[in-house]
Amino acid sequence: MKKLIIRAVALLFVICLTVALASCDMLPEEITALLGGSKECQHTNVEWIVDKEASCRAEGKKHSVCLDCDVTLESDVVIPLAEHKLGDWEIEAESTCIKAGSRYRKCSACKRKVEVEELPLSTTHEYLGGKCSVCSAVQPASTGLAYSYSTAGEATVTGMGTCTDTSIVIPETAPNGAPVRAIGDAAFKGKAINSVIVPDCITSVASNAFEGCNIVKASIPAAFCATVKCTALNWITITGTGAIPESALTGAASLQSVVISEGITEIRESAFNGCKKLSYVILPDSLVTIGKLAFSACTSLVGIELGPNVITIGERAFYNSTRLLRINIPASVRLIGINAGRIESGRICDLVHLTDSLEVSAVYVL
Repeated sequence: MKKLIIRAVALLFVICLTVALASCDMLPEEITALLGGSKECQHTNVEWIVDKEASCRAEGKKHSVCLDCDVTLESDVVIPLAEHKLGDWEIEAESTCIKAGSRYRKCSACKRKVEVEELPLSTTHEYLGGKCSVCSAVQPASTGLAYSYSTAGEATVTGMGTCTDTSIVIPETAPNGAPVRAIGDAAFKGKAINSVIVPDCITSVASNAFEGCNIVKASIPAAFCATVKCTALNWITITGTGAIPESALTGAASLQSVVISEGITEIRESAFNGCKKLSYVILPDSLVTIGKLAFSACTSLVGIELGPNVITIGERAFYNSTRLLRINIPASVRLIGINAGRIESGRICDLVHLTDSLEVSAVYVL
């Protein structure tokens, strides 16, 4: 009887406890746990774990886990490719005045070209001797230069004026229409110009017109080429008619290229003597005389092509031009001066005078 009473009391306690819990704020899971029961996990507390990081070259992998029940929910989930890490723009091809260039950016991680972009045409021309060496456009004359005018109605360039060009092209006519005939005393002295073109219409250039300039390239009539013998002079085109003056460019330290235009008939004594870097020379068909020591000690000169009308090669014309081992001499040549090609090492033989009646072979080995 006693046991029956105990069981009845326990059952009553459980019933009362259940009713009480049902009326309180406890969650179903908590009630179930309290009563010793169980309920399926809802997986509301989920964490993603990366198994393999994604890069710009390969996809990654990840899986998800419920932190409450430690069950893997999804596995081998793909992580998309990562974005490229772009570096700075690099030039692939420079633009010219006739062809667009291009540039690109690489990914610093995978080193691949990711972006390629076309560059606009260059607005800068590569002028040489008054024409663009790429598209042949004519270099425009400089504007803003200062002038003086003679009573005869001719103009002289006297200075930079308001011109800001670093590449000066002397115009053939002044702004008022007067023909330009001269470049005056100290007109460009000490100015920051690196190239100059003087047209053949100029009849006078002051000896100090370009003093102190850093001219690299020049095109100028033969009579005045000595006025541009600047330390930096690298390339010169000599125009006009007549002769290149004696010692015009003697010892020009940086001179590498000389182009002599048709109309020049004579290269006088020592015109290019001691131009140790001179390696490229174009002579005109109009050339008749190469003077004494004209190309002496041009130690970088490897070859030179004489025109079909050369008659005289002066004494020591190519003396000590140590790399010049062969010259094509035309049949027109009648006089070759003593020691025209002699060097101290004996690699080039002495050349002697030839009489007018003696023919010279088409190829003459010095």
